[in-house]
Amino acid sequence: FIKDAVPWLSLLKLRGSYGITGNDSTGYDRYDYLDQVSVRNGGMLGYLGYSVNEDVYGNSGLMPEKIAKWDAGIDLGIANQFQVSFDYFHEHMDNGCQCIREYRWALIR
Repeated sequence: FIKDAVPWLSLLKLRGSYGITGNDSTGYDRYDYLDQVSVRNGGMLGYLGYSVNEDVYGNSGLMPEKIAKWDAGIDLGIANQFQVSFDYFHEHMDNGCQCIREYRWALIR
């Protein structure tokens, strides 16, 4: 129906995408928000028992970063001679965490 109404328009394409990505690499150890548990042989008879240890306690206040991204675009073609594309991209981050390292400075006179 558009081809008959607008004969000079040779291409019309609408595009869009949306996605959520995550990042747990905050500069600290990986998966800092989870407890790290190890299971080893142990107990009185060694091979018959297991020892469960919580090696590192996770920080329940930390969560992985969540990044929502979306993109919208349009492609236009005019009389099979000229083509143009327009895009708009947007990104929003939640739960961002930045590792701040402590540096010691010395004044030398």
